[in-house]
Amino acid sequence: MSDRPRLLVAVPAAHERLKLVAALRDAFEVHALESGQDPVREARRLHPALVLLAVPRGKQGEALRACRAMKTDAGSVARVVLYDPHGRLSEPESALDASLADGYLGDEAALLEVAEAALRGEVLVREGPHKRGWWR
Repeated sequence: MSDRPRLLVAVPAAHERLKLVAALRDAFEVHALESGQDPVREARRLHPALVLLAVPRGKQGEALRACRAMKTDAGSVARVVLYDPHGRLSEPESALDASLADGYLGDEAALLEVAEAALRGEVLVREGPHKRGWWR
């Protein structure tokens, strides 16, 4: 058993998931979900210290509901960070309030900073350089 904090990566896109696992495996005991696995069920099973929860295209509301379920489910998970590198949430602060999330990561360069802050109980919002709208 590792003395590193357990991290659940709930990101459906395989290339993004692999990139995140590679970046985080030195600092965390990383468990990655396969596409289609239920993040709430796996959080209940693994009891991670932190969940990195993707905000998939067309499923923003579903991701926020999953986050809220994890945060209100007794004993399942301590902290959840919303992972949104494509800027699908137009108002991250409102999403944090609605979902009870412990952080927002829109800029992959801040990955470790946001994850470690969430474990310390700090709420960080790091928006990415993405642009919104049809001109993207």
